[in-house]
Order: sequence, then C-alpha cells, then structure tokens
Amino acid sequence: MTLQQLQQQRLDNVRDDLQALGVDVAEPESRKELAMADALQQFADFVLLTDVDTCAAILDRHMDKTVGALQGGSDLHDIYRVSIEPNSAATELLNAFYDSRQGRRCRDILTISKLRHYMLALCDKRRSTEKRYTKLGNFMFILCMGPVNGQVHHIDLMAPNLQLCLYMSEHAASTVVCEMDGPQISNSQQLLAYWEGRHGAAVPKLVHRILLDHSDTPLSKAWYTRHYGFWGSIDAHLQNFGQLYRPVKRRLSFEADPGTMQMGPGNSVHAGPPTTGPRMFAFAIGIPEHGDDDDRDSEENNGEVQYNPVLLHVDLCCILFTLMEMEYGDCSEQAASKEFLVDLLVPFVKQYPKETYQRLLGDDRAELRGWLGRLASTINDATSTRILLEEAAANDSIVCSPDVLRNPKKRSKRKSRRPKERSTGSVATGIVTTGT
Repeated sequence: MTLQQLQQQRLDNVRDDLQALGVDVAEPESRKELAMADALQQFADFVLLTDVDTCAAILDRHMDKTVGALQGGSDLHDIYRVSIEPNSAATELLNAFYDSRQGRRCRDILTISKLRHYMLALCDKRRSTEKRYTKLGNFMFILCMGPVNGQVHHIDLMAPNLQLCLYMSEHAASTVVCEMDGPQISNSQQLLAYWEGRHGAAVPKLVHRILLDHSDTPLSKAWYTRHYGFWGSIDAHLQNFGQLYRPVKRRLSFEADPGTMQMGPGNSVHAGPPTTGPRMFAFAIGIPEHGDDDDRDSEENNGEVQYNPVLLHVDLCCILFTLMEMEYGDCSEQAASKEFLVDLLVPFVKQYPKETYQRLLGDDRAELRGWLGRLASTINDATSTRILLEEAAANDSIVCSPDVLRNPKKRSKRKSRRPKERSTGSVATGIVTTGT
C-alpha cells in the first residue's frame, strides 16, 4: 500500500469515527462547488500569505468592533474571529482581495451571499435528513496568521443547531472533536455520583445538601445568584455542559482540503487545534427551518454561551460558595466543603498548562481571573498549588458570585440558617435514582 493510500485509509477511519459521534464531513463535488473551493483557498492565501500586513492592519482597525480574539492563541499570534456582516472587517478583507490580481477572477464566485448558499447546500449532504437547515447564524471567519497553542476543549451552546466549519486554507487541521469517557453527567445527582466514584472519598455532606436542595432552583430567583440566571438552574446547565466533567477518551481531527465542511451536533465537545502555521475557515451555526418546538432554542442558542471544564467548575464553585454563605452560614462544614470543591480544579488545569484563561473572564471578575492565572502558571508545583487552593477556599472575594461583590451592603445582611435536615445518606447508597 502506498503512502497516499495509507493516508487516505487513515482519513476514512477518522471520518467513520466522527460519523459515529454524529459529525458529518462534506466535500465539493460539482464544478460550481470546486470553483468555490478554489476561490476560498485563494482568499485564504491572500489573507494569510500574500498580503499579511494589509490584512493584519484591517483586523487591528476593527478590533473590539467586528473583530475579537479567541482563547487558544500563542504569545506571537492571536486567533481572530471576524464577524461577517455589512461594513465590517470581513467585507474590507474581501474588497482588498477583489482588488488584488489573484482575487479579480474570484469576485463573482466568492460573495457573502454565495458563501452562505454553498454552506447550506453542503448541509443537505448530511446522512440524516430529518431536518433541513435553511439559515446561518453567528457567521464569521476564524483565522490565525501563525502557530497557535490550540484551544481548551469546550462546548458552545448551540443545540438544536449544527456547528459548521468550512475550511479555506490548504492542509488545514480540522476542528478537534472529543469523544468523552465515563458515565453520562447531565444533572446534580449524576455529578455527585461521579465525584464519589472517581475520587473514592465521600463528598462532603454540605455539598450534597446544597446541590440537591438547589438542583432545580431558578438561579435568577435570588439576588445573590442572579448573575447566573442564564443557567436556568444547576441541573438545566448540567444538561447542556455536564459532560465536560468527564475525561476525554479520544481527540479526532483530520487534514481538510479547501471547500470541505465539518458539521457537528450543536453541543458537542470540541476544540480549535494547535497549528504549526496559519489557518483560516468560515464558521456558522446551521439553523433548521421552522415548524417544531425547537424554534426558540434555534434562535437563542447561537454558540455565544461557551464553557470549558475549568470555567464550568469555577462557576459552579462560585454558585455553591455563595449559597453556603447566604443560606448555610452557620454550618461547620463550609471549610472542608470549599477545599473539596477547589481541589477538583487541579486535574482540569493540568490538562492545558499554557492556558491562563485571561481572555475568558471580564474585569468584573478580575480577582478570580488573577488567581486562576496564578494557579495555571504554578500548577506543576505542588506546594504553590496547595497555597493557592487554600487561599481560594478561605477568601470570600475570589470564588463567589459577582452579584455579592457588586452588593456589599446586601451581603453584610447575609442570611443565616441551618441546612435542612434531609435523609440523604451517600451517593453510593442510593441517592442516584436516574441512570448514567
């Protein structure tokens, strides 16, 4: 078997594995599709190789307007997200391309309208045709002009929409799709069972009580957890993001030719790959045509709510620490419970030692952001890590809801009540009533 045949066999195997996870890959076939694929490559070459300085200047001018930087870049190169909309960096890049020698012949082939049509047409090549996708949302170019570290695996809230990645640059590494290991985690009971089984030690009773007392409580109900109102409840959020607690079993990726589109389920675990050079692709969510109960979710779940394992657990800790303070203030188990929860961060942070999470937390959470950055930078030093974990467990301004930081007067009038007495036992002896 030749090297080319071996490479093709490997590619076919990866695509079979991706299909088993609900991810489809479609390639250009018709003459019209192949012409679009060639135009996409020409445009990517122009932006990433031919006229880098001009294109970088365009991106800089539009930064924090229609251009942003994503997590996963390197010290030398950012990963840019360039929204495709009128009078934007995307249209300015395209106009500069049209004015170039290599772009003149692509002017009538690569337009925003025709690019949308191309991506929606490839959606029709999916194996499952139960839904037809008729609209794109959150439409953008994503690109880096040099080597990047790659992203922490994460979930973008998109279901029931599709995640679409249309590769443009030559020999582009595809988005990494993660196959997760271990039991399903989609509610508080399953999470408690997972912690108990994975760590071989009892989860503190106070953590049990709070999670079970508040698993379906709307977080917008109390002023001190209102920041997390977009979660709905803890269980509603775990339904979407709980699988991030599970370890990654396999990471699947392939080398994509220009014009190839990867289509995955909206809430799949994925990551931008590390690269050894520039890379560019078009990203969008594919929205199904109206006519079912998912219409509202189709419009709202545009991928802008994103969580990785570290930030998911940090935010859960913020909620639980705040509930401990505001509703379980006289419980003697608080210190041990907080230490247990922050200790769970360590294996997540160790997976990506180069990531500091600085782009993912705003200025309203500066103290938490600084602490998390220090933890990431010293994660392989056991003594320093222990000091930082103890600091977070003892300090009442690092891990807490932003609501209580914004309302110090209300906080000073904190509630204090003993936890409800519940005959909970332990997870291992029957709390979990749902399957895993």
